[in-house]
Formats: sequence, C-alpha cells, structure tokens
Amino acid sequence: MRLTQGQQGLARQSNISRAWSNRVRIAALALSAFVCDPALSAATAADASPRPNPDLSPEQVVRIQLAALQRNDSEDGGIEVTYRFASPANIQQTGPLDRLVQMLKNTPYKAMLGHLYVDYGPMERRGDMARQRVTLVAASGAAVTYVFILARQVGDPCDGCWMTEAVLVDREGIKGAKQHALDQSMPVLEPAAPHVPARVATL
Repeated sequence: MRLTQGQQGLARQSNISRAWSNRVRIAALALSAFVCDPALSAATAADASPRPNPDLSPEQVVRIQLAALQRNDSEDGGIEVTYRFASPANIQQTGPLDRLVQMLKNTPYKAMLGHLYVDYGPMERRGDMARQRVTLVAASGAAVTYVFILARQVGDPCDGCWMTEAVLVDREGIKGAKQHALDQSMPVLEPAAPHVPARVATL
C-alpha cells in the first residue's frame, strides 16, 4: 500500500524521534558508565571534582551539587559536576550537558548559579527514595525553593549510588512531585514557608 505525502511525513518524523531517543539513551548509559566507574568514583565530597559513590549519602549528594553550582566557573565546571550526579533516567529527560547548561542559565533554575546562601530542609527517606527541600538566596537577593528527588541506583554501573532523579521548583514543583512516577512511595510534602532572612524578597 502506498503512503500519502502526509503519512510519509509522519513516518519520517517518527523515525527521527526514535533515532533521537536512542541517541539520548546511549549517551546516558555511556555517561553513567564513566562517572560510576569504580576506578574513577573514589572521590569524596571534599574533592575538587567528586563523582557518584555508594559511600555518599543523599544529603552529601545534594550539598555537592549545590556547592558546585555556587562555584560554577566560566567553563561551567560546576554544572558539569551536577550533571554527573543526574541519574540515567534523569539524563534521558534532560538530554546532553549543553542542554542542562542552557536550562540552568535561562530558567528559574538560574538562581542556583552563584547563590549566596542555602537553607537545607530535612532529608526524607523511604527505602531507595529520598527527598529534600532547599531554599536558596540567589545573587540577586531573591529566594527560591527547590525540591530534590533522589534515588539509590540498582544495577551496574551506578549500583548503590544516590543520584538525582529530578529537581522541582517551589510550589509548582511540589504539586508535580505528587505525580512523579518514581515518587509514589514517598509521603506528600506540603508547601512550607521558607526560612529566609526578613530583608530578602521572596519570588
């Protein structure tokens, strides 16, 4: 049966979409194999360039990423460190490193870059899932609250490593957390007023 021009166009778009998804999946697996290689992952939270390590707690993983973003340099080394701690599933959604760089510099996540202060909420853990709310005071003086969702990875190459599944923004993010497929076993967090100095404006 011959396809119409419209059907042929849809078929081409579908093939392109599948090819892109496969490339992202392969890139995610390749990156996770690199950053979780036991020969490379001996770094600890105190190292200049830490990598995922089963010895790191979820609290340490969040602090490593935020410290890296606070000190991000002209070569975006801090964003690269943060990308290493993104889970393979997260990378499939986020895409390559350069896409994360653009996202962090042009969305509400840009408050993470060069932030002045962090107020860490309690880490909530249930099994292999964890969640923590943090409030940052950005370089502009505004405060933004994020919710980090982490999961302990199962299977090679990152077996036993806590990695970031998602970072959600403020109240909208908390609503999204209720629907997060990997978060169904976690208790629902209700929005709470961030602990921020009185002189700081809240977005």
